[in-house]
Amino acid sequence: MSDVYFTRPVEQLLQAAFAPVDIARAAIQAWASENNFETIGWEEMRLLPLVCERLEFLDPPSTLRPRMVGVAKQTWTRSNLLVAESSRAIEELTKAEIPTMLIKGAALYAEAIPFARRRILGDVDVLVQPKDFEKALEILLATGWQSARDLSATFLRQVARRRAGINLVRGKRGEIDLHHVPLHFTRADPELEKAVWSRARAVSMAGIAVAIPDSVDMLVFALGHSAGSIMGDWIIELIARLKDPAFDWNAFADRVSQRGLAPLIESRLRWIENTLFLDVKGARKAMRNSTSTFGERLKAYATARPKARRGVAERAIGLFADALLRGDYSLERKERDDVKVIRPKARPASAPASTISSRHRLIQVDDVTLPVTLAFRRPAQKRKIMFEVIVDNRVSSLLRGRVTPDGSDWIEWSFKLPSGFQLPTQIEIIAVPIGPLDDEAAPEHISQAHPVPFAVVSPQNTDVRSIKIE
Repeated sequence: MSDVYFTRPVEQLLQAAFAPVDIARAAIQAWASENNFETIGWEEMRLLPLVCERLEFLDPPSTLRPRMVGVAKQTWTRSNLLVAESSRAIEELTKAEIPTMLIKGAALYAEAIPFARRRILGDVDVLVQPKDFEKALEILLATGWQSARDLSATFLRQVARRRAGINLVRGKRGEIDLHHVPLHFTRADPELEKAVWSRARAVSMAGIAVAIPDSVDMLVFALGHSAGSIMGDWIIELIARLKDPAFDWNAFADRVSQRGLAPLIESRLRWIENTLFLDVKGARKAMRNSTSTFGERLKAYATARPKARRGVAERAIGLFADALLRGDYSLERKERDDVKVIRPKARPASAPASTISSRHRLIQVDDVTLPVTLAFRRPAQKRKIMFEVIVDNRVSSLLRGRVTPDGSDWIEWSFKLPSGFQLPTQIEIIAVPIGPLDDEAAPEHISQAHPVPFAVVSPQNTDVRSIKIE
């Protein structure tokens, strides 16, 4: 039921990198004629180092090869800097006697498969055992790691168990995704996770001892994360295993069935066969013995497209699938499942006289539900803006909405503070940099989604004596 949704340029580059020569040659020539190198997207940029190696015989006269070589060198440098700085997290967890395992791209990098080293690493995915997750998070927060999206440590602690992973950054290049389960969607079975650790292999990354999954689990995890992705990274992992004559496809099919991923995996194999024209007969033969439930097939269909392209029907089917699967499966939860998401009332405003900052502290001293207004500069481009509201050391709500330019310089958002807490109530409001970006954005672009400094403005007809602003 499910399918693979790449843009035409990404599909062309994947064919250029991996398809038979005649198809690859036509693909790279079509890509070069249809696209401007200066404006290609991040999902295409990630594939250029893979295409670069074949370009010399696919299109000898091409003037793009020197530029692709430059991208490949930059990729190698960037990935090594990322690994060097991110490995400090593994070192800190190892000192605390917390076992760690690399998964996804970082595991393939540590395995040192030659052509896989040309894969761009966006972050380092680190898996710890569920019993160690909160402790690992506290250790990393205490040693300078913080949310990649500037979410507060309070928020991270509050939602930790409801997430498959939490993105953390430190310094200029350090970026990890800390997991306590290896997949966003998988059958919830502690025995499956214990088996992953029992089969793990010991390797070294940046001189630090760390585990990686066995090759079968590595491929299951890579493909399991491919649902809804516009990136082609999972194809690198799959092709690495297709090149390995000793790879155990029967074990792969068994573990895919155990995880509830058979419909997703079958669609990936079908795409590889029909679009890249590679031989996947061994994998397809083994997958004939795999099994799937009605709920798993619905889930695969609902999550096949990138999130931004899913229609009403797909979202409805996804909710129905989650209802069928809930309890037996690990399902990723979002902010609205943990805290109340508020869409504030917005209106144009004048420049505030009060202090502009990314964080404000207030104290509510009367048992009255009071409206509060935040004022901030209207951005030059359409973007998402979000603020955390922390009440008595717990994230109570998220203020979130889209803001578009309309000619005014300032905008106000109004909302009501929660009531019913023990007085005096300690309140923090923190700006969060979510911007117009999605999870597939280039890492260097994510930093552009900065928090929006704001002022707390007392609205008219409000007893401002009830609130003390620190």
